[in-house]
Amino acid sequence: MNKKEAKKIVEELMQLKSCILTDPSRYLGHIEKVSRMAGNYAFELFCLGYKIDPSEMEAVGYLHDIGKCFAASYRHGCDFHEFVGGRMLELMGHQREADIIRRHGQAYEKLRLLTDEDLEGGVVNPKDYIPNSLESMLLWLVDINSLNIEKRQIINPRRYEKWAIFLN
Repeated sequence: MNKKEAKKIVEELMQLKSCILTDPSRYLGHIEKVSRMAGNYAFELFCLGYKIDPSEMEAVGYLHDIGKCFAASYRHGCDFHEFVGGRMLELMGHQREADIIRRHGQAYEKLRLLTDEDLEGGVVNPKDYIPNSLESMLLWLVDINSLNIEKRQIINPRRYEKWAIFLN
Protein backbone atom coordinates (compact mmCIF):
# COMPACT_ATOMS: atom_id res chain seq x y z
CA MET A 1 0.00 0.00 0.00
CA ASN A 2 1.16 3.55 -0.64
CA LYS A 3 0.11 6.92 0.78
CA LYS A 4 -2.23 7.68 -2.12
CA GLU A 5 -4.20 4.49 -1.38
CA ALA A 6 -4.16 5.28 2.34
CA LYS A 7 -5.54 8.78 1.72
CA LYS A 8 -8.37 7.32 -0.37
CA ILE A 9 -9.33 4.97 2.47
CA VAL A 10 -9.33 7.80 5.02
CA GLU A 11 -11.36 10.10 2.74
CA GLU A 12 -13.98 7.41 2.10
CA LEU A 13 -14.32 6.52 5.78
CA MET A 14 -14.59 10.15 6.86
CA GLN A 15 -17.57 10.54 4.50
CA LEU A 16 -19.55 7.86 6.33
CA LYS A 17 -22.32 9.08 8.63
CA SER A 18 -21.00 6.84 11.37
CA CYS A 19 -17.70 8.75 11.49
CA ILE A 20 -17.54 10.51 14.89
CA LEU A 21 -14.60 12.88 14.41
CA THR A 22 -15.36 16.20 16.07
CA ASP A 23 -12.33 18.05 14.67
CA PRO A 24 -11.41 16.58 11.25
CA SER A 25 -8.80 19.26 10.49
CA ARG A 26 -6.86 18.46 13.68
CA TYR A 27 -7.11 14.73 12.91
CA LEU A 28 -5.89 15.22 9.33
CA GLY A 29 -3.04 17.44 10.51
CA HIS A 30 -1.91 14.80 13.00
CA ILE A 31 -2.02 11.86 10.59
CA GLU A 32 -0.24 13.89 7.91
CA LYS A 33 2.55 14.71 10.40
CA VAL A 34 2.88 11.08 11.51
CA SER A 35 2.88 9.92 7.89
CA ARG A 36 5.66 12.33 6.95
CA MET A 37 7.74 11.52 10.05
CA ALA A 38 7.30 7.75 9.62
CA GLY A 39 8.33 7.92 5.98
CA ASN A 40 11.37 10.10 6.74
CA TYR A 41 12.60 7.96 9.63
CA ALA A 42 11.99 4.77 7.64
CA PHE A 43 14.06 6.21 4.79
CA GLU A 44 16.92 6.96 7.20
CA LEU A 45 16.74 3.40 8.56
CA PHE A 46 16.61 2.00 5.03
CA CYS A 47 19.76 3.97 4.14
CA LEU A 48 21.45 2.45 7.19
CA GLY A 49 20.71 -1.04 5.85
CA TYR A 50 17.50 -1.93 7.70
CA LYS A 51 14.81 -3.81 5.78
CA ILE A 52 11.99 -1.29 5.95
CA ASP A 53 9.84 0.27 3.23
CA PRO A 54 9.57 4.07 3.60
CA SER A 55 6.55 4.18 1.27
CA GLU A 56 4.71 1.59 3.36
CA MET A 57 5.54 3.44 6.56
CA GLU A 58 4.25 6.69 5.08
CA ALA A 59 0.94 4.93 4.27
CA VAL A 60 0.71 3.24 7.68
CA GLY A 61 1.44 6.57 9.34
CA TYR A 62 -1.50 8.07 7.49
CA LEU A 63 -3.79 5.21 8.53
CA HIS A 64 -2.58 4.74 12.10
CA ASP A 65 -5.49 6.53 13.83
CA ILE A 66 -8.23 5.42 11.45
CA GLY A 67 -9.99 3.69 14.35
CA LYS A 68 -10.60 7.09 15.97
CA CYS A 69 -13.20 7.76 13.28
CA PHE A 70 -15.41 5.06 14.80
CA ALA A 71 -14.13 4.21 18.30
CA ALA A 72 -16.99 5.89 20.15
CA SER A 73 -16.90 3.54 23.09
CA TYR A 74 -14.66 5.31 25.57
CA ARG A 75 -14.87 2.40 27.97
CA HIS A 76 -12.60 2.60 30.99
CA GLY A 77 -11.37 6.02 29.81
CA CYS A 78 -9.91 4.64 26.57
CA ASP A 79 -11.06 4.71 22.98
CA PHE A 80 -9.40 1.42 21.89
CA HIS A 81 -8.83 2.93 18.44
CA GLU A 82 -5.89 0.58 17.80
CA PHE A 83 -8.21 -2.42 17.98
CA VAL A 84 -10.91 -0.78 15.85
CA GLY A 85 -8.47 0.51 13.20
CA GLY A 86 -6.66 -2.81 12.96
CA ARG A 87 -9.90 -4.73 12.58
CA MET A 88 -11.23 -2.33 9.94
CA LEU A 89 -8.10 -2.72 7.82
CA GLU A 90 -8.20 -6.49 8.30
CA LEU A 91 -11.74 -6.57 6.94
CA MET A 92 -10.59 -4.48 3.95
CA GLY A 93 -7.90 -7.06 3.19
CA HIS A 94 -4.90 -5.08 4.42
CA GLN A 95 -3.54 -7.61 6.91
CA ARG A 96 0.05 -6.33 7.16
CA GLU A 97 -1.01 -2.72 7.72
CA ALA A 98 -3.68 -3.89 10.19
CA ASP A 99 -1.08 -5.74 12.23
CA ILE A 100 1.23 -2.72 12.46
CA ILE A 101 -1.63 -0.37 13.38
CA ARG A 102 -3.10 -2.74 15.96
CA ARG A 103 0.25 -2.70 17.76
CA HIS A 104 0.77 1.07 17.97
CA GLY A 105 -0.13 3.24 20.92
CA GLN A 106 -0.96 1.92 24.32
CA ALA A 107 -2.96 -1.05 23.05
CA TYR A 108 -1.11 -3.59 25.17
CA GLU A 109 -1.63 -1.56 28.33
CA LYS A 110 -5.32 -1.00 27.49
CA LEU A 111 -5.89 -4.77 27.37
CA ARG A 112 -5.61 -4.89 31.15
CA LEU A 113 -8.75 -2.75 31.34
CA LEU A 114 -10.94 -5.11 29.33
CA THR A 115 -13.42 -7.36 31.10
CA ASP A 116 -14.99 -10.62 29.90
CA GLU A 117 -18.10 -8.59 29.08
CA ASP A 118 -16.03 -6.29 26.85
CA LEU A 119 -14.60 -9.26 25.01
CA GLU A 120 -18.02 -10.87 24.52
CA GLY A 121 -16.56 -14.32 25.10
CA GLY A 122 -13.70 -13.78 22.68
CA VAL A 123 -10.11 -14.51 23.53
CA VAL A 124 -7.49 -11.80 23.19
CA ASN A 125 -3.81 -12.65 23.19
CA PRO A 126 -1.86 -9.69 24.60
CA LYS A 127 1.10 -10.62 22.39
CA ASP A 128 -1.02 -9.59 19.39
CA TYR A 129 -0.90 -5.98 20.60
CA ILE A 130 2.76 -5.50 21.56
CA PRO A 131 5.01 -3.78 19.01
CA ASN A 132 6.87 -6.76 17.52
CA SER A 133 8.59 -5.39 14.45
CA LEU A 134 10.69 -2.46 13.40
CA GLU A 135 7.61 -1.04 11.64
CA SER A 136 5.26 -1.24 14.63
CA MET A 137 7.89 0.14 17.00
CA LEU A 138 8.73 3.00 14.62
CA LEU A 139 5.05 3.89 14.19
CA TRP A 140 4.50 3.93 17.94
CA LEU A 141 7.52 6.11 18.66
CA VAL A 142 6.76 8.51 15.79
CA ASP A 143 3.16 8.87 17.00
CA ILE A 144 4.26 9.53 20.57
CA ASN A 145 6.87 12.04 19.47
CA SER A 146 4.48 13.85 17.13
CA LEU A 147 1.96 14.26 19.93
CA ASN A 148 4.58 15.49 22.34
CA ILE A 149 6.02 17.88 19.76
CA GLU A 150 2.49 19.25 19.34
CA LYS A 151 2.25 19.65 23.11
CA ARG A 152 5.84 20.96 23.32
CA GLN A 153 6.88 18.21 25.72
CA ILE A 154 10.15 16.33 25.77
CA ILE A 155 10.22 12.52 25.58
CA ASN A 156 12.47 10.49 27.81
CA PRO A 157 13.58 7.64 25.51
CA ARG A 158 14.44 5.44 28.50
CA ARG A 159 10.71 5.13 29.15
CA TYR A 160 10.43 2.96 26.02
CA GLU A 161 13.49 0.79 26.48
CA LYS A 162 11.35 -2.09 27.76
CA TRP A 163 9.91 -2.49 24.23
CA ALA A 164 13.33 -2.82 22.58
CA ILE A 165 13.46 -6.55 23.41
CA PHE A 166 10.76 -7.15 20.80
CA LEU A 167 12.97 -5.79 18.01
CA ASN A 168 15.78 -8.30 18.53
